Amino acid sequence: MAKQDAALTIEQYKIVLERIAGCSAALESVLAQAIENDGQEVANLIDAGKMLAVYIGGMADNAVRPGGALIGDYDRWNYGKRYAEAGKEVGHG
Repeated sequence: MAKQDAALTIEQYKIVLERIAGCSAALESVLAQAIENDGQEVANLIDAGKMLAVYIGGMADNAVRPGGALIGDYDRWNYGKRYAEAGKEVGHG
């Protein structure tokens, strides 16, 4: 995902919020299904719910401040803190 230095426009915020609302509805549906199932299906639904939560969080965080203001940028949301730290260890010189 491309990094941005400028704030989002009103139209971009609207697009982000629409996507967050859609993903939140999907997350609610996944969690409702998990309540009604058991075994491996529940594990799969929980994984899907976690994925949606990361997606929603990454979108919201980037909308607050491009580059991430709460947890971090989109890479931090998807790959965790160790991902960024691993990049610091690589020397290019």
